[in-house]
Parts: sequence; structure tokens; C-alpha cells
Amino acid sequence: MAPVVAAMRGRAYIDFPVDDGLAFLTALAQAGPRDAFYLRMTHWAAPTPGT
Repeated sequence: MAPVVAAMRGRAYIDFPVDDGLAFLTALAQAGPRDAFYLRMTHWAAPTPGT
């Protein structure tokens, strides 16, 4: 289990019903200036920091 924990360090997962999750992501995407977080939300292959 230690390798899995190490690989997931620095990540968080939130579980929503589909409709609530879509509303949450829409609110985040429209919350402010376009930044690295917005890019990662909208582009599946966007690089993540530190990679």
C-alpha cells in the first residue's frame, strides 16, 4: 500500500452525485481569472505542476 500512498501524495478526491459535481466544476471554472487550475480542469492532457 505504501507505493500507492506515495504516488497519490498531494492529491485530493471529492465524490459528488453527477449533477452536483458538474455544478461544482462549473462554479470553479467561472470563479475567476484563467489560471493553471482552469487549464487542468478543461484540458485532459494539460501538464501538472512539477511534471
